Amino acid sequence: MVVSLSSTELELVCQEIAHAISHQRVQRIVQHGDTLFLGFGKQWLLLCVGAKQTRVHLCDKPIGSGASPSAFCMLLRKHLIGAPMRVIRAGNGCDLFFGASGARLVLRARSLELFVGERRLSGIGLGKPVDSASPTRSASPRVSVPVPLSVHPERSAAKSKGEARVFPSTSSGRAGGERLRDRNRFGDEPNISSRIAQFYAEACLGDNERARQKIARARLQRLERLVQKVASDLHRCDGAITFRKWGDLLFAHLHELPARAEKVTVSDDFESGAATDIVLDPRFTVLQNAVKMHRQAKRLLQARDRIAQRLDEVTSERDRVEADLHSGAGSATTTASIPVIDRANKKPSKTLPYREYFSQNGQAIWVGRGAKSNDTLTFQFADGDDCWLHTRDVPGAHVVVPLHRRTLSEEVLLDAATLAAHHSSARDERLVDIAYTERKYLRKVSGAPGKVTMSAQKTLRLRIEPERLRRLLETARIG
Repeated sequence: MVVSLSSTELELVCQEIAHAISHQRVQRIVQHGDTLFLGFGKQWLLLCVGAKQTRVHLCDKPIGSGASPSAFCMLLRKHLIGAPMRVIRAGNGCDLFFGASGARLVLRARSLELFVGERRLSGIGLGKPVDSASPTRSASPRVSVPVPLSVHPERSAAKSKGEARVFPSTSSGRAGGERLRDRNRFGDEPNISSRIAQFYAEACLGDNERARQKIARARLQRLERLVQKVASDLHRCDGAITFRKWGDLLFAHLHELPARAEKVTVSDDFESGAATDIVLDPRFTVLQNAVKMHRQAKRLLQARDRIAQRLDEVTSERDRVEADLHSGAGSATTTASIPVIDRANKKPSKTLPYREYFSQNGQAIWVGRGAKSNDTLTFQFADGDDCWLHTRDVPGAHVVVPLHRRTLSEEVLLDAATLAAHHSSARDERLVDIAYTERKYLRKVSGAPGKVTMSAQKTLRLRIEPERLRRLLETARIG
């Protein structure tokens, strides 16, 4: 048995198909992934080559896929539209013969192929591709080429009568498979197609549920790793007090220490006065090391609350996904409530190249994620009249205020400048110079991601306001 249906089931459904669409011509052809639909007026014929779902039966009118037709679908439309179905042969698969041109569709184990005369033109599924100019070959060593029309004199009689006929295959099948070949799970006519469709719809439910659980398990693993990383970042923030203490000790004993050193020993004035070893960066002076330690402590303290909030969010999401996975929540009971996973047309989800913040008046402010994202934000998302900002002579993110021909207020400008300073290397400075201009005055530097030249600009010297920055960061929405 090379299709999901047994020989008996295939024989019965082919008889129903022959009775339903005799004297009818192919009017429409639609392809959804590995499933093909042939429209014969009000009747539709389904041919599927999906894994464990290779079958043929009548069906309801399919919904549009919304995608451009494949090359195979276009080829079928060229050769089959307007042609009547003359013969359907059941047995070791299913063969459908159309019109007088010798066009035929051959359904085998997970392959559907189009032949014209003795040439194979195209196919879908697991059948190996065959050049259209080469002689006909079978899709696999176990599948024989369909017998030409001239071999069966009965078909000539059927053609003269203008009706579709069903001819049993001459293939006897593999020995020992009588029980599987003769089984009949769907009863006899009429409406065997509807029972087959219902059976595979229920099977599809199980497949989609297993796919959902697989996706949930993968997401749970990613969330576990993310929780560990965020917890590690939070643990690093706990060292802020130590960095500040070391910086204060270096300032207090600066007159006693050499200008540069890899490690110094000072008395701990904050506790018992015991000797404390402090490791330094020998590339910098002791004074510069003390300043760096204070800045590091400040960054860690500022980030701690955000990281703790992020850890709570990620932990809650992990617990929710784990609970849903263990309880089986989200399993559907109807095919309509489960999205069909079409891996052939699956497209990766796109992440926006910017983080979105909002000013007090609701104005959106976009902040680029990195060098390549900065280019995408500036030259693909921003309009020519939008306001563009960047820290002057300091690496940082591109910031865009999408104005949509509105006037830029002073408050929004200060908010955008604050975000530009925060997402730059000058985030710890109290005064930062911000360059701003309209997007239309920018030109990209070739071969340098994130770098631009400006033909017109203004400069704003910004004094960082912690309260303004805190308000803006609370409105963050990451796409």
